[in-house]
Amino acid sequence: MASSGTTESAPPWDKLGRAIRGTQAFFRQNQYTGGYWWGVLESNPTMEAEYLLLSHFLGKEDPERWRKIRNNILKKQREDGSWGQYYQAPGDLSISVECYFALKLQGCSPESDALIKARDFILSRGGVPN
Repeated sequence: MASSGTTESAPPWDKLGRAIRGTQAFFRQNQYTGGYWWGVLESNPTMEAEYLLLSHFLGKEDPERWRKIRNNILKKQREDGSWGQYYQAPGDLSISVECYFALKLQGCSPESDALIKARDFILSRGGVPN
């Protein structure tokens, strides 16, 4: 079969080589003179939820910090009421239960729109009914 010369018909090894070279170039361009890279580390909202849960159980109140964390968790909630494991991931039952519980412990009303949507998502996936 003759090659048309387009990228679409390039052998997989050619595409792999281009991807590797592009990745190498990116890392070279973004490496600090000390030989390291520095960037933002993002996680799913379980880290924030676990912080709220732990600080609540330890009795380490910090209302201003809790408010900011609560708002950040709510900001990451999806339209269907869920929270995902990574960017553009489908809603995750476990993560959604954890976020729901943390928000509820921090004073969010179970009758708020956010928690109603979260509860509906959780129950639709077989989650904890009470």
